[in-house]
Amino acid sequence: MGTSTNIAGLQRDIEKKIEVALTKTASDLVERATELIWEKFYKEYTPKEGGYERTYQLLNSIMKTKVTKQANTYSVAIYLDPTGVIYKSDPAIDVFLLASEGYHGTKSIETDFKFWEMFVNEFFGEWRDYLRKHGLNVV
Repeated sequence: MGTSTNIAGLQRDIEKKIEVALTKTASDLVERATELIWEKFYKEYTPKEGGYERTYQLLNSIMKTKVTKQANTYSVAIYLDPTGVIYKSDPAIDVFLLASEGYHGTKSIETDFKFWEMFVNEFFGEWRDYLRKHGLNVV
């Protein structure tokens, strides 16, 4: 932290530390989500030769926002961005929902892996606990 000589300076230093911690947390969560989807979704199913060609659009759609502050609340979001995803016949959100339930593009190709549920329950919980341990109220 910086060397603050007044309350306003101390507040700026604390706010900067919060922003840095949340930015790092969001980057770590994106990395963990990418690894999780690769290991538990992509590696669990290999398309048949001569069939559908994998584009990795789901994997490449994992994004995070910049940290924002509104009043005394800081926010950052981890999300799947549908704007850079183009599927032939289905809206991206439908494909994301199927994938989150373990389906590979169609309900006829299913794995046991439900990535969003696992991501929220395991990884988000770890980081929520970490941030809470360091004095942040995480909702």
